[in-house]
Amino acid sequence: MAAYGKKYPDLERGESASRTGREHIPPRLFKQAVHLNRQRDIILQTLKDITPFNAGRKSAEVAEMINKYISGAEGMRSALKGFEGEIKALRAENTKLEKKLDGSRESIEKRLEINQKLSEYEDLKRTVEAIPDEILKAYSTLNATEKTVEI
Repeated sequence: MAAYGKKYPDLERGESASRTGREHIPPRLFKQAVHLNRQRDIILQTLKDITPFNAGRKSAEVAEMINKYISGAEGMRSALKGFEGEIKALRAENTKLEKKLDGSRESIEKRLEINQKLSEYEDLKRTVEAIPDEILKAYSTLNATEKTVEI
């Protein structure tokens, strides 16, 4: 980190959660979103690669990938719901800062930090909400059926 301090002397770390009282969105959620996006891209590429000669094998492969993708997306959706209050508070704080913006460096840095967090949240939300509700319902129904059969 010291190297960054020399290279970027104006760069400062954000305020700690203990000082701000904020609940920070854990990095694992962002990593999970990146993983979900990669899974989606692989699924789409696999679908493009299906031909009449490999349709049987590829359809089973795609079905398995979709099952994993939807499972991860449902987990992400649940996790994001837990941060809705924090996001609402960040938006309110951002609006308050915009109203009293006096051009000070501290105020601008604070707004940039909040805008970055809001942007990251919106990216996560778009990733999860990209899955149509019909697919999630079908997945839930399929899972419920499989659990009943296992018992």
